[in-house]
Amino acid sequence: MKLDHTFSNTIKGIAMLLIIYHHTYIYNAKEFWFFIGAGWCFLGVSLFFFISGFGLTKSYLKKKYTIFQFIRRRFLRLWPAIILCMILRWLLSPILIRRFPFPTDLIHLFGFQEWFIIAISFWYISFILIFRFINNNQDRILALFFISSILLCFLGIFANKNNIFSQKARLWIRFPFSFVLGILFAIYEKEFCKIINRKKIIVLIFSFFILYLATKPYFIFPFFTYFFLDIVSIPLIVVIVFFLYELDLNTKILQFIGEHSLPLYLIQVPILKYCIFLHSNINPKIGLILSLGIIFILSWIVNILNKKMMNFEKVFIR
Repeated sequence: MKLDHTFSNTIKGIAMLLIIYHHTYIYNAKEFWFFIGAGWCFLGVSLFFFISGFGLTKSYLKKKYTIFQFIRRRFLRLWPAIILCMILRWLLSPILIRRFPFPTDLIHLFGFQEWFIIAISFWYISFILIFRFINNNQDRILALFFISSILLCFLGIFANKNNIFSQKARLWIRFPFSFVLGILFAIYEKEFCKIINRKKIIVLIFSFFILYLATKPYFIFPFFTYFFLDIVSIPLIVVIVFFLYELDLNTKILQFIGEHSLPLYLIQVPILKYCIFLHSNINPKIGLILSLGIIFILSWIVNILNKKMMNFEKVFIR
């Protein structure tokens, strides 16, 4: 099995479906109370960090970007789509209960009010600095785990406090090791693939068992529950993707969703939270279908516009 863009987009597709399922439930719990396990489907966020670390590492090991080339490449690949999505949020106001102000400041226009954008930006900078200034892969991994451990400890302290930072800390505590595991997986891809192919059933059972224990109220470190859940969800989903490939199941839908994952992520929150189709007298199921239709159509449009912009990017990245 070749771990290429198809593999990455399949995982991103699964991650995006989990997040949409989760947000549909938490923003409309009364109408969609029957969404089994939706409260735990935030695990999709960890998969995005994992696959980001995996993709960046494979790309860097091939091309050895300078710091400037890396930052320019990341900016031109991501932020045109982010800016388009932020503007679309304003244009969506007529069908939203709560209107969004036009993003006139750079913080909102570049998406930095979203915790995910800030978190992934932090890891992008950490990644390129470590990979440029440290040449040995083992030392790079050690440095990344050192940073992750310190970050996790600080976030754990804030997550237990009752202040304005506690909620953000609980979000950020979910990602410190996910990105690093993606890097580790990319560096030792052949070794991990051999283990997973030989021990798929064992990895699957073990992952489900850890997930079961981590969700129990008597778990020793409650504020680390999200951390354990996110870490264990990675081998679980990777094994599931391996099974999909082995059984030759059609994953084109997952790949399509994965290709559109960034605009989907940014557009789905205001729609699922404030769309009048989900907060009116319309049947909730019909309202959800209409809302999802809007989300996917707009994400498809953003992706087309972003690809057109990418044609100009080639001039700058050579």
